[in-house]
Amino acid sequence: MTELAKFFSLHRKFLLYNLLMRNLKVRYRKSVFGFLWTLIVPLTMTLVYYFVFQYIAKMGDDKFAIFLLVGVIPWTFFSTAFATGTDSLVNNFGILSKVPISATAFPLAETCSAFINLILSLPILLGAALFFGVQPALSWLLLPLLYGILFFITYALAFIAAVANVYLRDVRHLVGIGIQIWMYMTPILYSAERIPEHLRVWFYANPFFVLFDSFHRTILKGEWVGPVQFAHMAGWMFALLTFAFLLNQQVRFKIVEKI
Repeated sequence: MTELAKFFSLHRKFLLYNLLMRNLKVRYRKSVFGFLWTLIVPLTMTLVYYFVFQYIAKMGDDKFAIFLLVGVIPWTFFSTAFATGTDSLVNNFGILSKVPISATAFPLAETCSAFINLILSLPILLGAALFFGVQPALSWLLLPLLYGILFFITYALAFIAAVANVYLRDVRHLVGIGIQIWMYMTPILYSAERIPEHLRVWFYANPFFVLFDSFHRTILKGEWVGPVQFAHMAGWMFALLTFAFLLNQQVRFKIVEKI
């Protein structure tokens, strides 16, 4: 079993599956709406943002609601997986100290459980797009690739934050603040074209800038992702995964004693 396979917990697939199922069951235990909360949360956020920007700030057009939904749904996945992944190593100390499993399995399980909710939301998102008059396009076939990139970036960030949280518990609070700031630095509530040209170069330091702009272009405009845009997204994904992999190699035998 290679080190890369261990990084994705392929040597403990059954245990990873159990962690994933546990996360899903715990998340919706004693819940009346269950999985529907996955839709209720982004829909509620979309309604609030729509009211504020459409009727108070006087921004947006007749398709602004679906514009918001296209960005809010994948962002809900990221914010959920990133926040729960940050706490995953500390919260699972009992398992880590008794079972020979890579620490990467816990942020990965959190990311996978949130990703399942994202995938189940996709048909509803596309149905809403059709309802608002968006014409279906072949570019929609890119969505699995774009969502895959989002998944791996989120997993890498969740693992990095989880390790940092082991050494410094303040990280969990910083992540909560960071998610809020990060959202406004990402084209979710506004289009990338609204950013002044002389400032836009700074936004490329955001791993999600091009990715979320591509969500809007792919679904709402039927545009294909260009090679430069794809290189930006893939570059961030491989860079963050590489950093997370190397970090795991350095701390994998120290995490339990540090917790």
